[in-house]
Amino acid sequence: MATARATGCAPSSLPFFVWTARYAVIGCIIAAFIQVTGHDFAMIFARNLTYKVILLLAITPGGAGIAEGAFPTFFGKFIGTPTMTNFIVLLYRITTYYLYLVFGAIFLPRWVGRVFGRRAAAEVMAS
Repeated sequence: MATARATGCAPSSLPFFVWTARYAVIGCIIAAFIQVTGHDFAMIFARNLTYKVILLLAITPGGAGIAEGAFPTFFGKFIGTPTMTNFIVLLYRITTYYLYLVFGAIFLPRWVGRVFGRRAAAEVMAS
């Protein structure tokens, strides 16, 4: 894990960079396929803030379904065709949501077995 001294950043500024990168993902994916000006990128970033608030209010886990449905409303203007919009929303959701579910399905059982395995259970019962 990088320390603040190694990165040259104050510890309080690291969350700023992490969250900025998180909100810039949609703009970067759109810019990978469509030419985007600096003003458009700023608008995408600003709309993404509102988009994330909508997803926080969603009643489904991870905003599933709502994220895909609201994406064209927020970002379709910058993308153009509905086909390209669908492709970008799929790419966005794979990289920011579904990939974590796959990793969790792979690594969680190993972690649970290691942490809560028979030996850990025996140690808890002995104490």
